[in-house]
Amino acid sequence: MPTNHDSPSGTSVRHLHNTGVISSVDTVVVFGSQLLKAYYQDPFTEPYVAKIKDIFNQWKTETNVTTKALHNRIRECVEEQYENPGFHHVLTELAFLDIRKNHRGTSSDIVPFSLNNASMHDYLPLWGSSDLVVARDVQVTQTHQLHGLFFKLLRRIYTNPQVSNLIGRFDECYKAAVKEAETLKDPGQESLKRVVLTHVNKALRNDNKDQTASGRLERQKNKEKLGGDSKPQRDIPFQRNIHFVRRNDLQERLDAALQIKAERPEGHIRIALVGRGGCGKTQLAVETAYNSPQNYHVFWVNGSSEENFMTSYSKIALHLGQGSESMDNLQACLKVKDWLDSEESGAWRIFVDELDDWRSDSLQKLLHDILPVRRGAIILTSRDRSLKGGELLRNGFVLDASTMQEDDAKELVQRLAAAKDIPDLAITDDSKESASDTQEAQNESGEPRIPSDVEVLLKELEYLPLAIYQAVGYIGEKSKTIKRYLEILKGNDNFTFDSISEGVLQTWISSFQTIRRQSSNAWKILHTMSYLDHSGIAEDILIGHSNDSSVFSAGKTFDDAIGVLITYGLVSCQESSEVPLRRSYSLHQYTSLIANKWLANEDPTACREAFDLALSVITNCFTPYITSSFLYQPDTFNTCCEVLPHASSILRERSWLANITSSPLSEFKRWVLAFESGKLSFLRGNQQVAELRMAFCYDYCQKSGGPAERTIQTVIGLGMIKCDKGEYDEALMHYREAEAIIDANPTNEFCLALRSTVLLNQGKVYRDCGDYVKAESLYQLALDKISSTADPLLRRETELQISSCHANVLGTRTEALPEALAIFDRIILEWGRFNKGATNDQRVLNLEHGKASILARRGQFAEALTVFDKVILGTAANLGEKHRKTLLMRLDRAAALSDRGSLQDLQTAEEQLRQILDDQVLTLGLAETHSNVIATNHNLAVALARHAMALKQEERREEQSTTQDRGKQSGKSEEAISKRGEALNLINKVLGLWNDRRRDLQLVTENTGALPASYQDYHAALKTRADILRDQGNWEGAIEAYEELLGELQGHAHGQGKLDDKFLEAHVLLCQADIYLYHANDHDKARDCLDNERLEWVRKGTLEAGFLVKSFKELDNCARQRRSAGTYGWWSVSCLGTRKKDMG
Repeated sequence: MPTNHDSPSGTSVRHLHNTGVISSVDTVVVFGSQLLKAYYQDPFTEPYVAKIKDIFNQWKTETNVTTKALHNRIRECVEEQYENPGFHHVLTELAFLDIRKNHRGTSSDIVPFSLNNASMHDYLPLWGSSDLVVARDVQVTQTHQLHGLFFKLLRRIYTNPQVSNLIGRFDECYKAAVKEAETLKDPGQESLKRVVLTHVNKALRNDNKDQTASGRLERQKNKEKLGGDSKPQRDIPFQRNIHFVRRNDLQERLDAALQIKAERPEGHIRIALVGRGGCGKTQLAVETAYNSPQNYHVFWVNGSSEENFMTSYSKIALHLGQGSESMDNLQACLKVKDWLDSEESGAWRIFVDELDDWRSDSLQKLLHDILPVRRGAIILTSRDRSLKGGELLRNGFVLDASTMQEDDAKELVQRLAAAKDIPDLAITDDSKESASDTQEAQNESGEPRIPSDVEVLLKELEYLPLAIYQAVGYIGEKSKTIKRYLEILKGNDNFTFDSISEGVLQTWISSFQTIRRQSSNAWKILHTMSYLDHSGIAEDILIGHSNDSSVFSAGKTFDDAIGVLITYGLVSCQESSEVPLRRSYSLHQYTSLIANKWLANEDPTACREAFDLALSVITNCFTPYITSSFLYQPDTFNTCCEVLPHASSILRERSWLANITSSPLSEFKRWVLAFESGKLSFLRGNQQVAELRMAFCYDYCQKSGGPAERTIQTVIGLGMIKCDKGEYDEALMHYREAEAIIDANPTNEFCLALRSTVLLNQGKVYRDCGDYVKAESLYQLALDKISSTADPLLRRETELQISSCHANVLGTRTEALPEALAIFDRIILEWGRFNKGATNDQRVLNLEHGKASILARRGQFAEALTVFDKVILGTAANLGEKHRKTLLMRLDRAAALSDRGSLQDLQTAEEQLRQILDDQVLTLGLAETHSNVIATNHNLAVALARHAMALKQEERREEQSTTQDRGKQSGKSEEAISKRGEALNLINKVLGLWNDRRRDLQLVTENTGALPASYQDYHAALKTRADILRDQGNWEGAIEAYEELLGELQGHAHGQGKLDDKFLEAHVLLCQADIYLYHANDHDKARDCLDNERLEWVRKGTLEAGFLVKSFKELDNCARQRRSAGTYGWWSVSCLGTRKKDMG
């Protein structure tokens, strides 16, 4: 079958060279079937066929003997062979084919169907994607008559009703196809292909409908039993291995463990398949996955690294409708875990493959947090046998799959040899008889028998399935004998690498040497890929950025080279189901390791060249998107994220490279890759990785003494990371270092261009510290310093920051809120034009977040909540639902609900704030002293206090509307007391955490010359505590708390926060006056508060004081009239939020 013309749906039409015209409908041979070949090879075949022929020949010589008598004699012969079920039917048919050929003089030919050179049992259910073979000179009308005998033969082989029905379905399919083919005006190959594909697909659809109808009731029962109603999802990234050999002992133990789970539908079980690489753990898991009950969800997870694990979970989230393409991986993990642990999930199995590094801190924590624990079965594969007894396995089962049994290994060799048509490896009848004779001789003489070549080979390969695959592939490709292959293995120097046995090493090395001799391009590609992450190597990563002449380019050369690697089984190819014609490649981790280390020993120079090429390949993926800005355009962000695992692999330390000298250019490319991947990690919220990358870049700059601009970029990156972590003093130190380098290079245009970036980020520090005026001046200075040739993105980003900062400054003043809102609307519109309407541009979402906050401060809660929902949804899609920025937006939305103040709003806000707190601490692992965590605790305390007040007010309304005794209406009162108690505990905790940060805040104050925003939040927390004490009726404690706050305000210099502090001081004095006047009945102290000089600006009726003026007048009139009774004013439920919100 020399030529294969591709056609849709995986079906192909193959043209055979002249096979002759079929002249008899009785001539039927199933060509290429392993099953049929096995019949011929079995020792039972020859005597049985001979016996059938003898019966027939004897019948022919007899006279007056009916055909019925012949049938009876054959039936008696068949009945004697019941110990060989299935065989006698096929062999009887074959015997008569031979008889007919001899008696009628017809020649055997090829029936126009071939089941892909494989077992019919494996491929019959998937016939729609099998090969359809058409003999060149065979007429349609003649083949039409042949098909009946072919399907008759299939039905005799397969007696299972479901399979028999499927055979019947394709019997009808063939008849219909032939009938239509007879009417074709142009019976060419293309027309014939179209007809065949149409009817094959129709047959498959009809069969699916039949199965759906017959299985509907059973599936409904399963759904009711398992408590779930979702359609079972299956995500198995590997095709079923047609050469898979069942390892009975191991398989039986695995099945028994899974049966225990099946008998306890609501329970949870974990099973680990452990053993060295290449021992068949993954293949056993794949076979088990395919054999899982049809009503089970089956998912596959790549556990080789934390990043790959979360990527796999993201795909599962997509299958389940729980996520989106751009969802943060960690959020996807949590969504999948919650769904799997719920009753909705029903029955499921998850296969976590390549979990070799499970003991690493990051992956161990991830597994602990996101693996489901309540339902289903988790099957793990790992090289690490220490899983046994570990917490991860939860007292589950450990099955050692290290090596195959010898008999199983022989069967694997036989299957591979039959598929590749390698006679030297086939275990024939003669070899079996020889082995049997040798065994008998051994028993008689006591001497050990001489093992066969296959047995010697298997022993050398240590019965390792992956090594067997590689060896058979090599022998078949090079047409070597086993003895010659063994000579090649033993003829090389021995290389013993960590934990890899010598026999396996030699198998890989033999393939490497052959590929290196056969195709330099294939070897170049393989060794380059070995430095990348071993899975998900997209073809466009290898060939999509070919500006560097040393990097691969698309075309026949690349296709031929990658084809060689696939042929030898060193690389596997996967077609994307989402992007047509997009391919990706994977190679076993052993292939990567051995290729790396072997070449390092064999040819250090070539090893360095291969590493440098891999470095160029990945660096070139980032090069088109490098800008002076720390931001990416939305469309390039996801593109670069795909390359991150490969960047991490390139940057990993490798001991065998340490002593190989690298070029300055390669070292610079490592800096570029570390810098860009660090920048990307920072934007994705992974500060830990980002900081490690930037630290590497900084060390490189210090050692290389290269261009100053590299050092500047690096220290800017470190400063941004420190600022994001709230370590403002260290951030400023980095920015000042960058300024010093710029000042030392006054003629370097690139350094001078970076000054604007330094100023921009310094402005962010001051902005975060609450000094908006200083921040705005730095932003304006940054804009002035941008050169005319600067990156447009950097210029626009600077303008954006300036306008945003100015809007935030205005947002601190009640009378300026409309102007602030107008600015946000303008810059949102302008940025939308600049980014050409890109969907979910994070920069626009950040601006809209600021707009939503302004709307909430103005009391436009409905509109604010709508905008909050939009920005939260977009940011979650970009960065993930558990990203810090997303959580901050959720925090501000919950605060807006709390400000709106209805009982329902407060209940919702309380629930959301508790969830946000869990996400910050448990999911992101933020410390309790992190400013975001403190802010959430503070807002939760405020919401609890307001909720308590709302409950009390609700209870009063109920008391006024009922005649029942008050004692019977105490439920809400008790709940209010509980919430106030919790609020007080929380705010005391917040104050304690702020006190722990006082040293850092003091450093910021010294470095910036301004009162940090964090101090203002600390003052707000003091105010909240005083308000809660007052609401509890603890007047003395409230007065002391207010005095402490006044002391704090007087003890600090005021920066831009002065306006807020004036409001706060006035608010505190009025609250004290309220307590003295209405509750302590101390008119003199109330008068002292009202006459305080810090209320002078309120007494003058300043417009910006607003509600304070009104409250002052009320209290002043009350004091003048010496009233001794009254009600709470507005301030009894008013608390300052952790964000500088409008006091009204």
